Amino acid sequence: MNSEETLLSCLKQLNDDEILRLQKIVKEVEGSRHQECFILGTYLAQINKLEEALELLAMAVGGDPRNSDYHCNLGVVEHKLNLLETAKFSLQLSIQLNPQNADALYNLGKVYKDLNLTNEAIKTYQKVLEIDDSRTDAHLNLGNLSFDLGDYEEAINHYKRSIKISPKSPRNFINIGNTYRRIGKAADARTSYQKATQLSNSDGLRIKSALTLPIIYSNQEHILESRLQLERDVDQLLQQTLQVEDPTLETTTTNFYLAYQNMNNAKLQAKIAKLHIKSCPKLSWISPNCRTKKRSGGKIKIGFISTYFRNHSVGKLMVGLILNLPRESFEIFIITQKGQQDQIAKKIEQSADSVIYFSDNFFDIQRDIAELSLDVLIYGDIGMDIRTYFLAFSRLAFVQAVFWGHPDTTGIPAIDYF
Repeated sequence: MNSEETLLSCLKQLNDDEILRLQKIVKEVEGSRHQECFILGTYLAQINKLEEALELLAMAVGGDPRNSDYHCNLGVVEHKLNLLETAKFSLQLSIQLNPQNADALYNLGKVYKDLNLTNEAIKTYQKVLEIDDSRTDAHLNLGNLSFDLGDYEEAINHYKRSIKISPKSPRNFINIGNTYRRIGKAADARTSYQKATQLSNSDGLRIKSALTLPIIYSNQEHILESRLQLERDVDQLLQQTLQVEDPTLETTTTNFYLAYQNMNNAKLQAKIAKLHIKSCPKLSWISPNCRTKKRSGGKIKIGFISTYFRNHSVGKLMVGLILNLPRESFEIFIITQKGQQDQIAKKIEQSADSVIYFSDNFFDIQRDIAELSLDVLIYGDIGMDIRTYFLAFSRLAFVQAVFWGHPDTTGIPAIDYF
């Protein structure tokens, strides 16, 4: 263990008051103590005290501006504080000082991704692997970027390499499973999810594996076989004790492809909905305004919710209805994804009395909608987006209905009309 590692280990033994006193002492010492600033700043970043870390790491850089590691760690903290351009500059300077600094290159790749500079991110991760091909984090991120670009073969290659390096990481198996699922290799996807489940003991993954269906079937018998397998797996899971805290993060799937089997899905969808409620009871939360028997009066407060209120089949389906509702009778709320700027998105949002954008946390969205005290909530689609699918389990308005943006019954108890 070197001196920096020894000091970091010692810092972990200190309480918050002792850390504050040490921080004050280090800051008061003249600039020759840049190494102490660097070590303490790095530790503060590890415990998420980012503003304090930023100040100390900047002092370290000022004390030794030719030190590549100092600029690298400063860039990492700037990135965590969402200072993307500043982080990019610090990390680029770190690499100029030491072109073999794989950590600086890796973190610069992350910054490029957040700046939507995908090609630069890919090239930077490739440079990391030229220095050290055993960096599983770089393989994983390259796989993710390839997946986003639709280059699934390249994504699988990087995930396989990452699995070879880190065979006990569930994330590697989840990502390759997601890729197999996307290209319709349901059996390979399920096998990957099962391996991830063995490593992580995740009930969300067990459910996801059970709900994984082929995209295209070879014949009618293949449909029936897949359907029977799905029902058997769901029945088995319903007999188990399951716990999922947030299905949008742990289960991360809907029943999208079930509709394409062209069969009556009512009972099967109801079973699947029962499974989700069993694994995460707070999905079926009831908004306080829905616990009374009467609405407050005045205009009918109607909400329309979808991720796809844009130049999309759902947006095209809903725009006329939303624009032509009589404003003397209805107060209109649009609940959707932020950042959609095409003409349909603008028409829908401009027609509303209020627009509410999805927050990052699923249960925050649930409560944001509840605060509107809606009389009616219309889902443009259920089954195409993870968030709106699971939101539909909550009672957020007196009356809740779904349009035919995804033409299948939902089986969800809180949906009153299709």
